[in-house]
Amino acid sequence: MLHRLVDALLMSACVAANAADGEFGNCLAQVRTQALGSGITAQTFDAATTGLEPDESVLEAMRYQPEFVTPIWDYLAGLVDDQRVADGRARLEQWATVLAAAEAKFAVDRHTIVAVWGVESDYGRLMGKRPLVRSLATVACFGSRQSFFRSELIATLRIVQSGDFTSDALVGSWAGAFGQTQFMPSTFLRIAVDFDGDGRRDIVGSVPDALASTANYLKRAGWVMGEPSNRMIVASEASALTSQFHIIQPQVVKKNRRSPGFTSVCNRCSLRCCSKVPPAPCTMHFGTPVVPLE
Repeated sequence: MLHRLVDALLMSACVAANAADGEFGNCLAQVRTQALGSGITAQTFDAATTGLEPDESVLEAMRYQPEFVTPIWDYLAGLVDDQRVADGRARLEQWATVLAAAEAKFAVDRHTIVAVWGVESDYGRLMGKRPLVRSLATVACFGSRQSFFRSELIATLRIVQSGDFTSDALVGSWAGAFGQTQFMPSTFLRIAVDFDGDGRRDIVGSVPDALASTANYLKRAGWVMGEPSNRMIVASEASALTSQFHIIQPQVVKKNRRSPGFTSVCNRCSLRCCSKVPPAPCTMHFGTPVVPLE
């Protein structure tokens, strides 16, 4: 009796796997049509996706993102500790010349650039190991944000086609972020710069490219050097600040679901920009606790 049950379960799993494979293949065929219509060559697409299989662990990671399941102060404590602050100070000295040049060109202070670097990848130590094409193909075909991830998959293929990276060299997070400061592929295409003059935009192996690209990202997002990035307020202040900040920057007040009773407010920069700003610089320079925006 038991072996029959096991056989039935295995058969059900095989049927489900075959169905998923068929769905994945059909999805990739649709993405291929979309990619070719966007300027990706058949050779580029086929070379990157032939024999590709979905990665179920990516879907699991999507369901359990630490930003949504970890208490806010535990999350912040895991991102900024004494060791990471000390490492950041060391990087400020090590890359002083590059940081000074980036600061002058993009009007973003070096402390913020290094802080983003530290939070996003622990100064290049943790850039992710998942193949971007496989991860993005998986979430482009399964899950709730398929349209978004299809665009990012096509952007990844555009990076490969441009010659900045080979497909095999593009590894990162389950969501497709890669490099020293974890750019999404579409962000890389829009924002990344060649700051070391070698003719390639390399945010993985070139620290100058990564730091300057981060500064360019913040500049393009509306960063104002010398202004605080965000601060914590009690909920009773939210309505008054909403009207005050709406004049400067629409939709700058956002409820913080993970810390009841508080609202995150961005000061003079876009939400996209503020979402990348870690707590350390604001705490050190302005003495205010920080809640990062989503």
